[in-house]
Amino acid sequence: MFANRIVEQLNIQKTHLGMSIAVIAQRSDVSEPTITRILSGKHHSAHFDHVMAIADVLGVDVSVCRTQDPEIMKRKQAMQKAQHIMKLVRGNSALEATETSQEAYKRMLNKTVNELMAGSKRALWA
Repeated sequence: MFANRIVEQLNIQKTHLGMSIAVIAQRSDVSEPTITRILSGKHHSAHFDHVMAIADVLGVDVSVCRTQDPEIMKRKQAMQKAQHIMKLVRGNSALEATETSQEAYKRMLNKTVNELMAGSKRALWA
């Protein structure tokens, strides 16, 4: 998890620098108990500004990097939503005693994915 990696890097840097929690507190303007909780890794609701202040004092870059391409994420979501819609369509077809061929199903699935991708982002995630 991202937070665990940050805490690990903060602790590694603290050890390399030989900096005490008291010194970090003085330089970061974050209380010693808060620093201790954050560096223990058990304080999951730490204020981001406290973590950033500690990281700044320790010389650790806490940058946020995108881990997945948004277009790939949107297409994956569109595919999941389209598959759900197509399941409903297949259910209705079964009730009406008509069956969709595999090829027709694939065409409708792709068309639905493309329509979802072209439509509202809000609707895509709803």
